[in-house]
Amino acid sequence: MTWTAIALLAVACAYRLVLVRRQPNWVNISHAIAVIAAAVGFAAVTAAPLIDAALGANATDLVGHMFVVIGAVSAQMLVLGIRVSRPPVRAAAAGVVIACVVLAVMAITFAAAPIHQRAVLDLVVDPNYVQLTSVAIYRAVFEAYLAYVLVDIVRLCRRYAGIPGDLGRRASLALLGWGCVISVGYAVFNIAYIVIQQTAHRTVPVLHDLGSLAARIGLGMLAIGLLVPQLLPATRRWLTTLAGIRRLGPLWRAVTAHAPAATLPTPLPITPRRAELRHDRRIIEVAEGLAMIEAASNHDGSEQEATTRLRHLAADPTLAQPRDAAAERARILQLATAYRSRIPAPIDARARSPR
Repeated sequence: MTWTAIALLAVACAYRLVLVRRQPNWVNISHAIAVIAAAVGFAAVTAAPLIDAALGANATDLVGHMFVVIGAVSAQMLVLGIRVSRPPVRAAAAGVVIACVVLAVMAITFAAAPIHQRAVLDLVVDPNYVQLTSVAIYRAVFEAYLAYVLVDIVRLCRRYAGIPGDLGRRASLALLGWGCVISVGYAVFNIAYIVIQQTAHRTVPVLHDLGSLAARIGLGMLAIGLLVPQLLPATRRWLTTLAGIRRLGPLWRAVTAHAPAATLPTPLPITPRRAELRHDRRIIEVAEGLAMIEAASNHDGSEQEATTRLRHLAADPTLAQPRDAAAERARILQLATAYRSRIPAPIDARARSPR
C-alpha cells in the first residue's frame, strides 16, 4: 500500500507540474506545492540512508515531517482560495505564520534532542529515543499541527463542496475532505501513542500501526482528489464524444462506403482530444460524402438501389443552404439519428447538406 500511495502521489505531481507550466496561477501552484511536498514527505523514508548520510542521523524524520507541514499548509491555502483567485490575505497570513512557528519549534527540539549518534527507523517506536522529552515535544507539536490543519481543511471542504457548480471541483473537495478525515487518524493515533508512553511508560504498537495505515489511505485519497478536477470533466467529455461517434457510425459507414474519397485517416480516440477530432472529422466526412453521392446521381441521372436512402437524406430541392457551420452540424447529427432509427429524416427548411 505504501508504494501504491507513492505511485498515486507521483502521478499527481507530474500532472500538476504540467498544469503549472500551462497556467501558472495560484490554484495550480498551490496544488503542485501541496502534492509535491506530500510526496517528498511520505517517500523520504525510502531514501533514509541517503538523507541521514548527508544531513545526520535521523534527519529523515525531520525532513519528512517538515515537507508534510509544507504540504498541509499549501493544501489549506488551496482550499481557502478555491472560489477566488487568491485566498483572503489575513487567513493566508495566519496559516503561513502558524506553519512557520511549527517548523521552527520542530527544528529546535530536533536539534536539541540527543538523537544524532545513531539512526533508527522511527523515533517514536525506538524504545530509547521515545523516552526523551524533547522527542515527545517534537512529535506532539508536529502531530497536533497536522490534526489542526487537517480538521480545518475538512471544514473548508464541507463549506465549498455543497456549492452547485463544477462537478470536478465538488468531487475533488469531497475526496480531499474524506482523505483529510482519514489522515487525522494518523495524528490522533500517534498522539495517543506518545501520551500513553509518557504517562504509563509502556508502548502500544497497534496505535502506531493504525496511524501508519491511516496515513497511507489518506494520502492516496488526497492524491486522487488532486487529480480529479481535470480528470473527471475530461473523462466525461471523452465518454460523451465516444457515444457521439457510435451514433454517427451507421450513417458514416454507409456514406463512406459509396464515397470513400471523402474519408481521411484519424488517430484512435484514446484521449478526449483525439475522440473529438474523430467525431468532428466524421461529421465533415458525412457532409462531403452526401454531397458527392448527390452530385454523382445528378450527373449520370441514375441511382443505385444501395444509395436510395442516402440520396433521400442527402438532398431535397426544397431545402435551403445551411446558414452556418452550427446549422450544418445539427443537420448531420439529425441525419445520423434518422438513419439509425430507419425513418426518413424530417425536413428542416434552415439546413441543407453541402454540395
